[in-house]
Parts: sequence; C-alpha cells; structure tokens
Amino acid sequence: HRPYTSAHTSVVEYLMLPSAMTKLASAFALLCWGSDAAVVSGPPFNTKWFTSRKESNLTVSKDNVLTWGLESSDGLLFRPATKTTVEVMLTNLDSPVSLAKVGDSFSLTIDWLSTGTSKDVCPSRYYADGKYCLKENAESCVSHTPECLSGTGDFRIAFFDTKSSKAGQVTVDNFAPTLGIQEMRDLMEKPPFVNWRGYNLHFFPHLTRHAQKYAPEDRGEATPSAFCYRSSAGSAKEAWPFSNHKFGPTFGGFEQKEGEWQDLTFSVKRTGEAEFELFVSSNGLSYKQTHSWKKDEGDWMPQLVDSIGIIYPNERGYSHVQIREKSTASLVV
Repeated sequence: HRPYTSAHTSVVEYLMLPSAMTKLASAFALLCWGSDAAVVSGPPFNTKWFTSRKESNLTVSKDNVLTWGLESSDGLLFRPATKTTVEVMLTNLDSPVSLAKVGDSFSLTIDWLSTGTSKDVCPSRYYADGKYCLKENAESCVSHTPECLSGTGDFRIAFFDTKSSKAGQVTVDNFAPTLGIQEMRDLMEKPPFVNWRGYNLHFFPHLTRHAQKYAPEDRGEATPSAFCYRSSAGSAKEAWPFSNHKFGPTFGGFEQKEGEWQDLTFSVKRTGEAEFELFVSSNGLSYKQTHSWKKDEGDWMPQLVDSIGIIYPNERGYSHVQIREKSTASLVV
C-alpha cells in the first residue's frame, strides 16, 4: 500500500507532492551542512565558533559576516522539519584577557543584526510608541514578536573564565545537542560548564527602552535587559553559566529595527578589589552598573576572559542573527 508503488501514483508524481518535497528539502539541507558544518571561523576575533548541535545553521561569508540561522531544517528524510527553540554558540580567545588587577578590562564591540520570522507576530500597534505588548500579554503572538517583552532575554551574551577553576573549554560542536531549554540547562550544569565563572548580558535588541518587568498568568516572569553573574549562591538557576542571577535593576531594550545593522558594545572592567563595572551600548542607548562581590562568593570572581558565549534561550520568533567586526573591534586590556 505504499503510494509510490500504487497503480495510480508514479514515483515522479509522488515526489512532486508538497509533503514529499518538504521532506526532500530537509534531507538536502542535512547533506549540505554535514556533521561538522557548525564549526566555523569568524568575527569578531577570527576564532572558531562551536555550536551546541552539529545540525546548527552557522556560516561565514566571504566578506566575514557570521550568520546564525535560528530556524532549523534538520531531521531525517521522512520526519518533519523541526524549528530551533534553544541553541548556544561559543568561541575561545587566542589569548586570555586578564581581569585580575584593578583597571583590567575586556570589551566586545561588534555590529549586530537580527531579524524575526514574521510568523504569528503581533500587530505593530501592540508595541508602537514605547509599548511592549503589556496589555495583550495573554495573546500567543507576544512570545513570537521580538518587539514584545516575553521571557528573560532574547539572547544572553556571556564572558567566561574557564581557566581559573581549571574547568576546561569547549573545543568541539554538539556539546549540548537538544532543542529544549530544560535539557540544555541540565547538560550545562555538568562539567566543564558548571565550573565556569563569568558575567552575562540579557539582551533584547528590538524591545523599547521603556519596558518593565511583569508577571503574566500563563508563563514565567517577563524581565527586560539585565546584567547577571555566575556564583554558587542562591537557587539552582545559578548552576549553569548563562545565569539569571542579577546584581542590579533591570533596564529596557535597545529599539533596534529588525534587519538593520546596529553597533553593540558589551564590556567588563575591574574597578576595585571586589568590584566590577558592566557596560552595554547599542543604537544610542547605554547602561552601566557596578557589581560588588560578597565575601562568601569571592571564589567565583572572574580573573580573566578566555571564552565568549551567546545563547538563544527561548523560541522568540527570530529567523537569524548576523555579526560582523567593527573597525574598532579589539581586545581591550
């Protein structure tokens, strides 16, 4: 009873069916990417980028633009394509940058471009004129619209110290092969990740600067941009490197237009024996906060930066992200 052996459906006719074409497209994408397609060398420091799944869609163009596709076409030949819901990419610096002395700093300065899928999105009136879909938060479109506030960061950009604890770095792709956020966290609560020190930025590129946190009834708290740090204190949420452990008040988004390049600078500077200054700037908006380490958390204080990570933790309706080097992109020591 297989359709391609039916007297009424030839092989050619079957292959022209929409369902068959979709499956063939998924298979072709797999063949094109191959098992190591996720490992590329690219901006901003021309280092290798490794991704959590070998099926990840990561490429670098001839003009040195890194493109991170967030709509997955992976899957077996006769299995429907699956959309990516969580993914990580990591890169290791050629040489660690010290944060051990007062005045030491590290800065990441790049051009950033991100674009939504335009699928199941909210009407623009929901987020026009400084709004962020607060009144409409119960509607499903909110979680698929980058201009709406949902979740705790469309992206989290992290600076890691993997060496002080002798934890070790990631040097291959497929280090957390899952499409689920809880399983991702479970995998990254194990060595070497669990022992990484560092800071991370919860980043909403397209959200209004006026957004404020709120608690919707049907899902977890929605929290705008923030600086977070990794420590052993607090709840279980601190046990993975992309921590949600905030040390200061949240702040709004950066009002970037989808599909347009914008500058992005994220930096950390040691300003005292146990104090660090975090700074972010993009699209003419900037925020700065100082973190003072408590004595019982001092063992987790980062002494250097040797790895950078970016996580897409929630399915928020993004099609892709692009990163390119700015003329000022450099390691600041």
